[in-house]
Amino acid sequence: MVAHADDAALAGSPPLTWAAIRSPISWPPTSAASRDWSARTWTSARRNTFASPIVTTTADSADGSLRDALTFSTNGTAITFAPALSGQTNILTSGQLTISGSLTIDASALPGGCKISGNHSSRIFEVNDGANLTLDSLLLMNGYAGSGSSGGAILVDSGGTLTLTNCTVSGNSATGVGGGIGNSGAWLPSTTHPLG
Repeated sequence: MVAHADDAALAGSPPLTWAAIRSPISWPPTSAASRDWSARTWTSARRNTFASPIVTTTADSADGSLRDALTFSTNGTAITFAPALSGQTNILTSGQLTISGSLTIDASALPGGCKISGNHSSRIFEVNDGANLTLDSLLLMNGYAGSGSSGGAILVDSGGTLTLTNCTVSGNSATGVGGGIGNSGAWLPSTTHPLG
């Protein structure tokens, strides 16, 4: 067994062995011993298993949420949704989702797609300079950019790229430019439904 210098910091955690590090990690943890591991251990484990995250809840910031998937996604990740979320609404309560890399959020496997609401209190997405966001089969609604801001549902910063496929952008508002989409970068609509 190889002990690590920071084992003491993982109070109540078993020491890590090479076999434990190499073995597949199930999420969420299923055994009592696994659930006792520290948040730091599981965060590290989750970061290594989020190559193709699946959103499993409409909660804004819980494990399995869209925000959680974005936090642990790496460049080039495709985020999908569990079948039970077909037609469900993810209501953002912690502000906008900021995209800094290349990312796809795809609900095309769901018969009813998926809805994301800004809750009339925040923009839904901001695509930063150099970022590339592809959205598929989503309804983006009730986004609000805030006083003097642009892009109620999505703001594409200069140097950012947005691609929409089979998406509806509806019921969003901004006091600046673009109630639905404020665009300073590149926007590539592909079968996009009403914007507003």
